[in-house]
Amino acid sequence: MKPLSPAIVALILGAAAILFSWAMTGLVLRLFTNVRHRTEPNERSMHEVPTSNVGGLAIVATVLGLGALLILPTTASLILAGCVGGLALVSLIDHYRPLWPLSRLLFQALAVGAALSLLPHDLRLAPDLPFEVERAALGVAWLWMINLTNFIDGIDGIAATGCAATCLGYLAVLLWPPGAIQGTGAIQETGALSGMTGLGIVGDLPISALIAVLLAGACLGYLVWNWHPARIFMGDTGSIPLGFLVGWLMLDLALRGHWVSALILPAVFVTDATLTLLKRLMRAEKIWRPHRSHFYQRAVQGGTSPASVVRRMLIADAMLIVLAVLAKAEPGIAAVGALATVTLLLVHWATLAARHTPAPPV
Repeated sequence: MKPLSPAIVALILGAAAILFSWAMTGLVLRLFTNVRHRTEPNERSMHEVPTSNVGGLAIVATVLGLGALLILPTTASLILAGCVGGLALVSLIDHYRPLWPLSRLLFQALAVGAALSLLPHDLRLAPDLPFEVERAALGVAWLWMINLTNFIDGIDGIAATGCAATCLGYLAVLLWPPGAIQGTGAIQETGALSGMTGLGIVGDLPISALIAVLLAGACLGYLVWNWHPARIFMGDTGSIPLGFLVGWLMLDLALRGHWVSALILPAVFVTDATLTLLKRLMRAEKIWRPHRSHFYQRAVQGGTSPASVVRRMLIADAMLIVLAVLAKAEPGIAAVGALATVTLLLVHWATLAARHTPAPPV
């Protein structure tokens, strides 16, 4: 039987992940229905009724469960799975017994360090820098990706939509043009499919590509339950592992030589979160505390529905995916286009916030 193309394999596995995640999210919602597993509305939240907040368990279970079935165990895949599971577990513990912020950051740093240890010593992103400086810079950037994904999970549907779009963009860059998987990625192994060789499906997709497929499917299946008005939130149990995996995918893309594409794909999340963080630092606010000052949150406070805000972001993300693919041939043009796209979106969100926000009392 003729082997299926990587794109067809990705579609099949993505559909399976969507269905599995949808079912798992429904199961988690049914099992975790009491008040202890709900987020109560407060002055910092964007929802109006108590809502279950452990939906991330379904996303993690989809990625790890299907990954265990499909990816042959290797040192690299086992370490990555351990990092994802460990981050989810620490986040779940933190949900019931809050940990000191620096303790959470330490666990995240350990996971990032373990994953970075998988990179061959001679696989460099910035060879002109000393090795230790380069690896430290990658670690800091990765930690920021983890935490900004957590920060951006502030209205119904936005984190899952953005992460799914980033994963699909990763696949578009990697698989376009058809049959042209370029460069040396973060793991020097293909994702051999342990149970499908008899069906003519060969394991010629990189492990990172399989992770992207499963993660995109997991986010989309969960999104059915999380779309406004959301019946469940992912919580830190989902957003922290999501940020870790998205960071891994962007690192893999950069190491393959597509570093401009890796900067373009998560640009909405990165820019919104970074500008908001800088603004809060200038105001001497406690940056680890929940808040409602992101661009997308202010747009909702201005009167636009969460679904409408997310749809606007999705349009921008679709444009960023096109530009990320274009960056393989025309990086300069693509970078300028991405900057314009993200700027227009944030300005538009700010306009929505200002249009309906009542004037402050005199």
